[in-house]
Amino acid sequence: MAAIARRALSHPSGRLIALIALVTAVIALSLAALAGGGGASDEATGELAVASTTLRPGVIELELDNRSDQPVRISQLVLNDAFVPFSGAEGPIAAAGSDRIAVRERWIEGQAYTLTLLTSDGATIEHEIDDAQPSG
Repeated sequence: MAAIARRALSHPSGRLIALIALVTAVIALSLAALAGGGGASDEATGELAVASTTLRPGVIELELDNRSDQPVRISQLVLNDAFVPFSGAEGPIAAAGSDRIAVRERWIEGQAYTLTLLTSDGATIEHEIDDAQPSG
């Protein structure tokens, strides 16, 4: 078998066929990865949503609903392009469960804020506050 392969690869047309097979395999693997064959699964965090936002002096609080069938852990929080500490949701948010997180931030009334939650599997959930107003 090895002798046949060596003989085929020593011929120019055999090398061309091997190169075409290699390029085809690389393209197929790349397309599979782009189609979801690798990386973080969107199903585990695709249903995590910010159910409500509460603004109190010095605190932004988010209520999170996990509408998926997988637990989700919030690893980091980005507020307007800066990583910030948060409290709450220390463990995974159970499937079909909810939890609250709070960010100590001196927010400014009328200011826009973007909060990005990063999950332990690398997914992101973005939430916009267009016009910060104290909660009633």
